[in-house]
Amino acid sequence: MAQYHHSIFWGDRLLTLDKTLGFLEDQAFLAAWESARGSHEYDQYDNRQSIAWRMHTLVWAARNALGLEGHFVECGVFKGDMSYVVYHAAGLAGSGREMHLFDSFQGIDPARAVEGEYSATPGFLAMANKHYQEPGLYERVRDRFLGLAGSSCPQRFSA
Repeated sequence: MAQYHHSIFWGDRLLTLDKTLGFLEDQAFLAAWESARGSHEYDQYDNRQSIAWRMHTLVWAARNALGLEGHFVECGVFKGDMSYVVYHAAGLAGSGREMHLFDSFQGIDPARAVEGEYSATPGFLAMANKHYQEPGLYERVRDRFLGLAGSSCPQRFSA
């Protein structure tokens, strides 16, 4: 198939043919992306492309938002991978802008989940919560961002 197309991206339930993949040559993006790859054993993070397009979209949005006033906020940071990639690849580091991270670090309350909202796979929410409630997760995410100029330690919040 590659012989018929200039570029192919296949990951994160997205297939593109002949689209620009310049972000896969962006050294700041690649360095940050490589730091997050493989972080999640139960999804596609360890595939070379996997969610790279989604991450690139977040970086693109953050780079554009740097031209606006205000701070950056992410709610539901889980392991902080997307926040970390955005912080480093979008140029927030050294920009003087602040990035605030929030999560309950307690998983998803099954009583608040709408049927089919997360997956049609039986037991998906319980499986996901096993990861979202992992002991020490908050401390690992907090420590990942300690000392980064313009970032605040992830804060716990309750819904």
